Amino acid sequence: MHAIHPRIQSALETVLAGGTVSPEAAMEIALLPDSETPGLLLAARTIRRAFLGAAPHNCAIVNAKSGRCSENC
Repeated sequence: MHAIHPRIQSALETVLAGGTVSPEAAMEIALLPDSETPGLLLAARTIRRAFLGAAPHNCAIVNAKSGRCSENC
């Protein structure tokens, strides 16, 4: 498992606690070397799961010309 860089870990903890990441902190994270990408992706996944859960959200495209549209399409 890839260790998470301290700057990413700090941002992760801030967001999970309901805070926001400052533009300066975000820039510091953006300027980290590419080798930190796995840790950043892990943090993003952790945040997504904390706020949205692990279940996927599905989207459907509905045929608007089927006559079931409430608008006069």
